[in-house]
Amino acid sequence: MSSDDFDIDLGGGSGSSDSGGGGGRRGLVVAAAGLTLLVLVVVLVAFVFGGIVTVDEGTRAVHTSQGKVVGVYGPGWHVKLPVIDGAHHFDVRTQEYTMSSSSGEGVKSNRDDSITALSSEGMELDIDVTVRYHVVPNEVDAIYSTVGTSNEEINRKIVRPTARSAVRSCAAEYEGLQIYSTDRDRFRTCINSQLSAEFEANGVALETVQIRNVQLPPKVVEAINEKQATEKRLEKKETEIEIEKKEKERAVIEAEAEAEQIRIKGEALRDNPEILQLRYIDAIRSNPNTVYIPSDSGLTLTREVDSPNGNANATNNSSRVVAGPAAAVDPSLFAAVGVDPPRVAPV
Repeated sequence: MSSDDFDIDLGGGSGSSDSGGGGGRRGLVVAAAGLTLLVLVVVLVAFVFGGIVTVDEGTRAVHTSQGKVVGVYGPGWHVKLPVIDGAHHFDVRTQEYTMSSSSGEGVKSNRDDSITALSSEGMELDIDVTVRYHVVPNEVDAIYSTVGTSNEEINRKIVRPTARSAVRSCAAEYEGLQIYSTDRDRFRTCINSQLSAEFEANGVALETVQIRNVQLPPKVVEAINEKQATEKRLEKKETEIEIEKKEKERAVIEAEAEAEQIRIKGEALRDNPEILQLRYIDAIRSNPNTVYIPSDSGLTLTREVDSPNGNANATNNSSRVVAGPAAAVDPSLFAAVGVDPPRVAPV
């Protein structure tokens, strides 16, 4: 294209000059239109991606204009001016902040993050704590102005230092073993009370504090274990003594029952002495080497025994007499009925 194409004949000219000038003007108009369209597209894209704010349920966004807080966006879509306006999001749902000695737990899970505190008697305790809280939705603009622009800053500036301070302050009011066992609920209530006031002043609402673990010094743990072992041994000994006492009581009861049984038998036999004689006869009947001697009761029983020379019917003086099992019947039974036992005489 030559330079002549851009000449404009203001005073009139030939038809060819008019034709060339009209083409140049049309080119400028097209270029200007294209540039305008490009600007409009850029503005539209910027408006779409920078001029619309989406706020999810459970969150709030602080609306700023030229750096100043001008309001709070609730859940939904909102329009703002790109570059000029800003939106800073806060999660207002329940949050947890854990400080623990266990690996893999809490915000600082790569190291021991438990709270070291001293009890009233100076015992050093390592305490694991979880703080549950939420940001007050209507306070996010004040939090943005005084604390920070995110939940992470709330944890770093409010939750963590306030919780650690409250735990140490309350620990100083109780003995170590009280915090460990008997007064843990009161200890937790003390922490709740202190945290609630501090959190409320900074736009945060405390929900609860959990005492996850209380670690005592190793020597104290050893002493507690020894005490528990001693108590278990004492309980075992007391149980054994109680068992022995019950056994003695049972033996006395059995002895009394046996004595009563003998008394009743004695009375029965005294009234029926022939029963005793029959029992005695049954007791010695199975012994073949026994001779029966008449007794004062009037009962006479005789039986031949083997002689030394093998004569089964021998009754001379060479006869051998073997005593029968007189002890097979309790002698006290004879005394109980007032009867002399039959006499068995060995030779």
